[in-house]
Amino acid sequence: MKTKAVIFDLDGTLLNTIYDIGDSLNHILTKHGLPERTYEEYITFVCNGSRKLVERAAENASVSEIDVILEEYNAYYSENYSNKTSPYDGISELLKKLAEKEIKLGVYSNKPDNIVKSLAEKHFPGVFTAVRGQTDSVPVKPAPDGAWLVADEMEVKYSECVFVGDSAEDRKTALNAGMVPINVSWGYRSGKFLRECGAEICVDSAEELFEAIMKI
Repeated sequence: MKTKAVIFDLDGTLLNTIYDIGDSLNHILTKHGLPERTYEEYITFVCNGSRKLVERAAENASVSEIDVILEEYNAYYSENYSNKTSPYDGISELLKKLAEKEIKLGVYSNKPDNIVKSLAEKHFPGVFTAVRGQTDSVPVKPAPDGAWLVADEMEVKYSECVFVGDSAEDRKTALNAGMVPINVSWGYRSGKFLRECGAEICVDSAEELFEAIMKI
C-alpha cells in the first residue's frame, strides 16, 4: 500500500489542549461548588467526547447536574479553547513534509466541530483538505463514520488512509474504518499503555511518525 492520505486526531496528537480544557471545566466545577481537578486527572478523563469528560470530572453529580455543567462548559470552552493550546514539537514540520510528498491531510476529532475547525485553521492554516469534529449526526470515535466522511471529502479509499492518534480509541477507529492505525506516545496516553492495548505501530516523535508513514 502507498499512503494517499493521513487523518489525524487533534487533542494529544497535533495540539496540546489539556490546559484550556482543564481551566475551562474547573471554572464551571467551581461555580457549582464541586472540587477542581488537576491537569494530570484531565489527561485521564479525555478521549471520549465532552459528555464523558464532564461525567468523569464531576463524578458525584446527578444526571441533571451533568446536563447543566456540560452546557455551561461547552459555552465557556468555546470562548477559551485557545488560551494555552499549542502544537507539539515537530508537528508543523511533519505536516509540511507530508504535503511535499503529495499526501492529503485531514483531521477527525471528538471535540466539537466548530472548535476543531477553528483550531486547525489557527495553528495550521491551509494545511488540511478535510477537518471534522463532533456533531449530533455522527457517532463519536471509535465509530468509523466520521473517519469515512473525512476520507470521502479527500476523495481517497479508506484502505489508502493512515489514522494517527494518541489513544486506544483512535486505534479502534482506524481498524473499524479499514485504515492503518498509528499511535503516538507524546499525548494523553503513554507508549507503554498503547502497546499493551495492542498498538501495531507506536512512535515517540514527529520524526519517527514521518518515517513510519513513509513505510506504509
